Amino acid sequence: MQQHPRLKIVKKILRPIPASSTATAPTEHVDLSLIVVDKSTSGLKEIFQEAPFNTIQHATDLLSAFAASPNFTTSELSDDVLALIKRITTADPNSASFGPDENNENWGHSQFASWAVSLTDWAAVGNTKYACELIAAAVQTCKSA
Repeated sequence: MQQHPRLKIVKKILRPIPASSTATAPTEHVDLSLIVVDKSTSGLKEIFQEAPFNTIQHATDLLSAFAASPNFTTSELSDDVLALIKRITTADPNSASFGPDENNENWGHSQFASWAVSLTDWAAVGNTKYACELIAAAVQTCKSA
């Protein structure tokens, strides 16, 4: 079965997001309340027009397509993608459960561990709202690194 072109772009966006240019030492507290990411297509487009996210090809094109056709599909997201979003959004770099090998440049690796098997097709993502939530969660993880 061939992947939907928009799903391919979502996967490309999730794969290469760079860590924040200012790494936080594992012993330093990260105030996650200061890291707010607008989940709207326009808010995400602004993020992907600025460094370091502007190096991700086709991100703004994808978000423009979402804005132009927000209801091109209206299914619910899969349990796997819901779990992925929850795992990403609830991860706390201040938690003692993360060791030094999981902080700084390595932050986010364990949260994204199952993305390839979770994002099997566009139906798993559900619709543009959930795709934007997933992209925003990825951006938030990068900003907290």
